[in-house]
Amino acid sequence: MNAKQTVDDDPVTTLVVGREQSFEWIIRRMPGVVYRCSADPELTMHALTHGVSDLLGYPAGDFIDNAVRSWASVVHPEDRPLLVELLGNMLDSGSAQPDQIEYRLLTADGRERWVQHKAWVVRDEEGAPVGLEGFIFEVTEHRLLQLAEAERLVAFERHQRALFALATNPAVVEGRIDELVAFTTELVIDAVLVDRVGVWLFDERRTRLELIDLYVRASGVHERGATITAADFPNYFAALNSGRTVVADDAVQDPHTSEFADTYLRPNNIVGLLDAAIRVGGEIVGIICLEQVTEPREWQRHEIEFAGEVADQIALGLYNRARLAAQAREQLLQEQLLHSQKMDALGRLAGGVAHDFNNLLMAISGSAELLEMRLEDATLRSSAQDIIGASQRAGELTEQLRGFSRQQPLALQNVDLCVTVRKLGRMLRRSLGRGVQLVVTVPEDPVIVRATEGLMQQLLTNLVVNARDAVSHDGRIEIEVEVAEFSEVVSDLPESLPAGRYASVVVRDDGVGMSPEIQARVFEPFFTTKPPGEGTGLGLATVYSIARRCEGTVKLTSEVGVGSQFFVLLPLVSS
Repeated sequence: MNAKQTVDDDPVTTLVVGREQSFEWIIRRMPGVVYRCSADPELTMHALTHGVSDLLGYPAGDFIDNAVRSWASVVHPEDRPLLVELLGNMLDSGSAQPDQIEYRLLTADGRERWVQHKAWVVRDEEGAPVGLEGFIFEVTEHRLLQLAEAERLVAFERHQRALFALATNPAVVEGRIDELVAFTTELVIDAVLVDRVGVWLFDERRTRLELIDLYVRASGVHERGATITAADFPNYFAALNSGRTVVADDAVQDPHTSEFADTYLRPNNIVGLLDAAIRVGGEIVGIICLEQVTEPREWQRHEIEFAGEVADQIALGLYNRARLAAQAREQLLQEQLLHSQKMDALGRLAGGVAHDFNNLLMAISGSAELLEMRLEDATLRSSAQDIIGASQRAGELTEQLRGFSRQQPLALQNVDLCVTVRKLGRMLRRSLGRGVQLVVTVPEDPVIVRATEGLMQQLLTNLVVNARDAVSHDGRIEIEVEVAEFSEVVSDLPESLPAGRYASVVVRDDGVGMSPEIQARVFEPFFTTKPPGEGTGLGLATVYSIARRCEGTVKLTSEVGVGSQFFVLLPLVSS
């Protein structure tokens, strides 16, 4: 049976009402393909309309009785077994109900076309099933839309899982940016199935983007350190400032990103870019950049929205970092204020005690001197001399108290710390004992501060004596003088220091170290960890007082069992 015989079959044409009794004109204009075939493995066609030419690019006659090719030969290899099985089962069962299946066909030029195949069982005069007939319609566009929607839903689920993981990461709330961006770049790589993801942040002047973290899928390696400047890439920065995202399916040709072609895109085989702005307080502070390598990519709306939401999470982390840093600065300033107020109150107390005690000492010392002159008994004269000696030592203590309270006027002058430390080092070595090693390191150039020779000697002596008491008989003490320069306010000190150049005197030891509780009180007057009668508790308090009188400060770092370091910072006088 051929196609023409099928079309002109008399029992069928008698069903047509009207002058034109032939189905030919209907079939020629009917969309899709009408067919009759066997259910053998080759799906041999016995009748086929000319619509197959529009569908596949092959003439209908090629398929009749497998003249040139079989229908099974143009079915996609992955779909062929299921189609043959389904049609074979339908014929074997002799079902009176039509059945349908969707599968892919391969056109003459190698493209894939999705079709919907609808079939009925054909019976002979005795009612036995002998073949199949039906319709084949192209559904490529509909099927691709279905697949795209399914892919979008799968991608949406990946995106939602990623956003949940990102939003619940403690690094966002705690503002740990380095940890956050490393986590984010890996997360986005898997969520969007892209090749490279990087996070770039602006510098303080907003003229340069610095790469904070780049994760590359192929190597599994994190990179950082690259920079791009607004002066070199004005079109890109203008696009970035004007919107939420920069979307470039073809980054080499896109006018917003083509500036990167020779310096960044081609060297890294980057074809597509999707950059989302990171905004804090309405101001762009950086970008998250999704990069497609080698193969072109048309960025989808859900991917663009996802990139923006990820950027918002990074922005939240940056905001939290700034907020926590501000809170820490505020707390530090509060602690510095309380410390200053406490030390000021202790100073006033010490000054008042020193003044009143000194008056009493003058009376005691004067009376003892009169007794010494008038007593003839040697034993009694010796007792009077003991009283005079004790009064003198007590007087020295009151002088220390007055010094701590800053009641003594000072005539500050230029002092070269290098000279002072060298001279004092020779004297201190003799007082430390044979086992203790003292190492002095000073630069060759002068290090000038505003102070007095006596104050600097007292400050260093007190620090070295404190270190000596902390080390063992074979311990090590170091004194180091150097110049430190700060470009901004230094706030992690007992008192904040403005930006500038400072003389740094460091006294470190490998002694027993101090606990945090002791460190918190170490500069308080009369505080000591020594047994009763072995310390006044004024040594380190005097060090702190001298540093403050010279417009500097002193900081302690210590660890139990490791040792201690005292950092004295004094404003440097320009040579």
